[in-house]
Amino acid sequence: MKRWAYMKHLAVMVLLVAVCLCGCETQPVALSNSKPAPPSHLLGQPAKAVSSMEQGGQVVITRDSGFAGSVGLLKIFVDGTPVAKLSRYERYEVLLSEGEHLLGVIPNSNLMGISVHETPVDVRIGQTYYFRVGLNSENGLTIQRSAFTR
Repeated sequence: MKRWAYMKHLAVMVLLVAVCLCGCETQPVALSNSKPAPPSHLLGQPAKAVSSMEQGGQVVITRDSGFAGSVGLLKIFVDGTPVAKLSRYERYEVLLSEGEHLLGVIPNSNLMGISVHETPVDVRIGQTYYFRVGLNSENGLTIQRSAFTR
């Protein structure tokens, strides 16, 4: 009887995780509706971080809204270094040196073994680049350029 109850709970949890991760798409959040990631969600600085726009450009990554995938945090990487964990409506901002960088996202608690989704950004001095992270129905996690900058 205990084994049946355990299997039932496990089946419900697997179903909920599948629905939350793959069932629906999340929605982009306007920059004005987002909030900075709290200090407890910051994990470290990328190796090629700089201190001013004269030395590089700004990268802004905002977590989507929506029920899908709202259960957990998404871990953000810059050039392979974990830098932040984002909840819905949160954003991470960093100044990076000029040149090619690789941004990545993965669930913070990756119980399903989901692969890191990555996208490149070619940073230029004085420029700002906006990205959004969330879920889509085609391939799960996504990190992509965003036009939702206001």
